[in-house]
Amino acid sequence: MLYNDGVPVASVPRGFGLSSMHDRIRRLGGSVELSPSEDVLPGSVLKIRMPIREPEAS
Repeated sequence: MLYNDGVPVASVPRGFGLSSMHDRIRRLGGSVELSPSEDVLPGSVLKIRMPIREPEAS
């Protein structure tokens, strides 16, 4: 998780950076959640979940 105590997510227009990050993480089987912070106000929370993959045998 990444916390930001700056501008809340609802105030920031979605740009190419967030769209690109969403696409890349989804292609790897993960998910992204960006929401206003409830603990650090004002602010935002970015949650990225990724599957754990077993290393390939060499």
